[in-house]
Amino acid sequence: MTMPHAYTVANLAERWGTSDTFVYDQIKAGRLRAFRLGGKLIRVRPDAVDEYEKAGEIETAAGCATATIPQDDTRPSDATLARLLRLSHTPL
Repeated sequence: MTMPHAYTVANLAERWGTSDTFVYDQIKAGRLRAFRLGGKLIRVRPDAVDEYEKAGEIETAAGCATATIPQDDTRPSDATLARLLRLSHTPL
């Protein structure tokens, strides 16, 4: 049996346009399921990423804004989501 593909924290941070710290915070808060590989490395299964993204909101690291993800076929591209998240980090 082969192990299914899994994301690294850095992969997810790049995918979402956030920092590694943001991804670690989501894991620590229990919002994103992850597992340890070899006791040290943290990995996230694709189904956990899908579950997190389909929850409808990605909370920013500052905790002051959210990007709502539509639940139909009009879902924005990953690049659009990354821009939204970066903009939400900009102080007013």
